[in-house]
Amino acid sequence: MVFVTGATGLIGSFICRKLLTQGYKVKALKRKNSDLQLVKEIEKQIEWVEGDLLNVSELHEYLEEAEEVIHCAAMVSYDSKHEELMKRVNVDSTANLVNASLQRGIKRFVHISSVASIGKDKLSPISTEETQWTEGDKHTSYARSKHQAELEVWRGWAEGLNTVVLNPSLVLGPGDWDKSSTQVFKYIWEENRFYTNGMVNYVDVRDVAKAAVQLLSSPLKGERFIVSAGSTTYKELFDAIADKFEKRPPNVKVKGLMIKLAIMLDKVRTKLTGNVPIVTDELEQVSKNQHTYDNSKIKQVLNFKFRDFEDTLHWCCQQLQS
Repeated sequence: MVFVTGATGLIGSFICRKLLTQGYKVKALKRKNSDLQLVKEIEKQIEWVEGDLLNVSELHEYLEEAEEVIHCAAMVSYDSKHEELMKRVNVDSTANLVNASLQRGIKRFVHISSVASIGKDKLSPISTEETQWTEGDKHTSYARSKHQAELEVWRGWAEGLNTVVLNPSLVLGPGDWDKSSTQVFKYIWEENRFYTNGMVNYVDVRDVAKAAVQLLSSPLKGERFIVSAGSTTYKELFDAIADKFEKRPPNVKVKGLMIKLAIMLDKVRTKLTGNVPIVTDELEQVSKNQHTYDNSKIKQVLNFKFRDFEDTLHWCCQQLQS
């Protein structure tokens, strides 16, 4: 039996589907008020456990009968105000699950991390699994939390936990319009006008699920794999999605002082309305990214083939409109 965290989210829901089609029994963690919309057609095939990874006293019960763990649960935010919350959700929860897995004798621990936790070489625009994280570099709060969470997994590896780490880039899939990467599609659907000149690294959620399940039964251990199909500009991504939706693509390029002004205005809007911020300093940092990630390791070691960019976007847009 495989214990899955984050099963009600985009990545976790597709991992559960893949596990079930491969004949695995799935046990998954959910909160009391979890939205099960993304797993509605497989909900009854999963053994659900209601709880929280921060509840150390009950973690052993969650893992009863489980032999493997796929840890997907995480919080994504580019608002620095959420830094402490992300530390609890992303770092402390991972540490707790690693400890419980060691104590329960879990045979395999697959951790879904992020390319955000991989370092960036100042001398090269391309990172590999070996690129070292440098604390002195400018990182978002989310990136720091994912890096620290990954360190907990490697600590577990050093203590005897059979683990492997996946580092996906921006995961494209038909999830909740208001959460995670699916907000990119919502942004285009609403015909927002602005774009930046940054680069975006992307991967199909089905490929992330495929890689996670493939590595679950692999003899490989103590390895990390970048899971990224490729990269494109935000403008190209936005234009391609707009074409599939038959919507007007963003046509106003923003940079420099325009972005700073947008951040200032959004701070005022947030204070007046109490709504969550749309434009933040950290989101600006992400939007200016010019870095890419080398996916040759997973392609060579696992003979892995990524889905085509156009196929991914066509599927996502079709599913989101259905």
